[in-house]
Amino acid sequence: MLKTRNLSLHYDEKAWVFSSGRILKRFLLGLLIPLSVVFFFSTGKFLLDNRNINEEIFLLDVELQETRKKLDDLKLKYYTVAEEYLSNEKLRRIIHSINPIVGDNNTNLWISMLRDNGQSILNELNEYSLNKLDASQSSYSIATGTALLTAVAALESDFRMHATSRKGAYGPMQIRHVTAKHIGLEDHRDPRTNISGGAVYLSELLNKYFDYPDQLELALASYNAGSTRVLREWVPEWGSEWLGIHDGLIQDGRKFKETRNYVRSIIGLAHMLISGEWHKQDKYFWSKYKHHMRNFDLVNLYDNTEMMNTENAGDGGF
Repeated sequence: MLKTRNLSLHYDEKAWVFSSGRILKRFLLGLLIPLSVVFFFSTGKFLLDNRNINEEIFLLDVELQETRKKLDDLKLKYYTVAEEYLSNEKLRRIIHSINPIVGDNNTNLWISMLRDNGQSILNELNEYSLNKLDASQSSYSIATGTALLTAVAALESDFRMHATSRKGAYGPMQIRHVTAKHIGLEDHRDPRTNISGGAVYLSELLNKYFDYPDQLELALASYNAGSTRVLREWVPEWGSEWLGIHDGLIQDGRKFKETRNYVRSIIGLAHMLISGEWHKQDKYFWSKYKHHMRNFDLVNLYDNTEMMNTENAGDGGF
């Protein structure tokens, strides 16, 4: 009887353990399902957040690149504005050193026209002319085309807007009526039109002599004395080399001494502007320079800055 009872208790314990195990299993399964759901959604949210972070990083990188580009553009704009300002100030000092009474409005007009038309002059210069005008650059240097046009304007009118010659040439670039008609100027008495017309005419002359080694001298001589005279009289008689023409003009008398002085004066002044040597000159520079050029001998034809560098340096510069 006792044995039977113990056996019954043994089986009851097994049943309880088995029943408890089933209950625990069901409990764990019941707990696992919501935990799996929570884990699934948590993982999905993490992946979504990670993707959003990557998108934000990409957008920030794009914004950074755009900001860098804007900064580079601003730097370029700043340097361009600064360079333009310095270039304008150099031309302003040059103009006022040659003619101190040029007003602000006319000075600003000159600066604008000289810079705007300088490139068209440069485009017409051949390699021989560029070599003759070549010089060591400095912070005071003027661009080659602008320097040449500035030198022509200085010799023609001293930057006077209404200068008039005895031969009927008018304005800052001394355009004659027949020349104005030739290059298509409607009103050569308007200063702006006169300056641009002078630049067009000089470019045309440079183009006409582009194949000549002495292009620069022949073009300048033509601007002063007329291209018809140079091409139909001087070149056939003395050849296309400027030294030959120069020597022929000396032997022919003093009639065209002005042209000889004109050519070497412009080349000398242009070279001085291109090299930056102009800033070493004193306030009497222009009168000394013109006097020097009028008494210049042929030996120093291309050494126009020697006297200016030795005699006129100092006194605060241009």
